[in-house]
Amino acid sequence: SSAHFTTSILRHLLNIPKIDSKIRNLIVRLGFLFLPILVLCSCEDEPEPQQYDVRIVVETDSWSSQVYIYGALERDLCLPMCRHLDRVFTRTRNDAYLYKFDAYCEDPETLIKIKVWVNDEFSGEVEGHSRVYIWRLIDNPEVFTDFYRSQNSKQ
Repeated sequence: SSAHFTTSILRHLLNIPKIDSKIRNLIVRLGFLFLPILVLCSCEDEPEPQQYDVRIVVETDSWSSQVYIYGALERDLCLPMCRHLDRVFTRTRNDAYLYKFDAYCEDPETLIKIKVWVNDEFSGEVEGHSRVYIWRLIDNPEVFTDFYRSQNSKQ
């Protein structure tokens, strides 16, 4: 029978001495039962994309100046705001940037301040007039900032 053939092959390969046929058959059947389970469990699942909760807080010193935030919405849309913005959104690791925010105001005297947290850990901030930038790459803990000050603004 095929069970006897399989048992003799396993005994030969594993160098198992002769044991009671009932126990031997039980071992073989259990082996064939657990072998597929072991194979299925050892296969690696596709890793799920890593997600980050990114919180951005934008504050200005003006109640009347409109500030446009780029990077807080999908598809390069701008988010207009006045005075204060506090927003949390989830980013999935799918490009080089963990976050990249630009803030722009037509009034060169309006002070803009951006603070960013990633997964409830403070990541960085930038402050400036007219236009400010802050970004961080996924695989680099360094935060990059920049600002542009209009030539017409007061020092």
